[in-house]
Amino acid sequence: LYSQQLGRIIYSIDPNKVIDKEITVFSEELSYDNISKYHDGAKLEVDKNYLVPVIAEGMVTYIGEKENYGKVIIIEDVNGISIWYGNMETTTVKLYDYVEKNAYLGTVKDEVLYLAYQKDGQFLDYKEYLQ
Repeated sequence: LYSQQLGRIIYSIDPNKVIDKEITVFSEELSYDNISKYHDGAKLEVDKNYLVPVIAEGMVTYIGEKENYGKVIIIEDVNGISIWYGNMETTTVKLYDYVEKNAYLGTVKDEVLYLAYQKDGQFLDYKEYLQ
């Protein structure tokens, strides 16, 4: 409707130059080739340069290194469950960002993504959340 009534969105990087560009929204679901138990969570085998989607909306509560998990991003969802995304290489989020489900979180290092679920200081069985 917007494009029919008003046309395409115009972005101006340089005041003397106008660029016509469409917006693409990242909205992917988690996909992986294999899953196995890993420490307090799961090890997922994913494609090289896998673009990690956010599993559940929530707030970014931690970005940093965790033993056995490498670079970790933790998002606390609306139900109070902290989801650990481990072995991350890049990220698009900052601490205390609110992220939507299926939004782009970042990329993994190598071809492995570690996931762990925690509530009230206790790790939860990943099988309750991942198929």
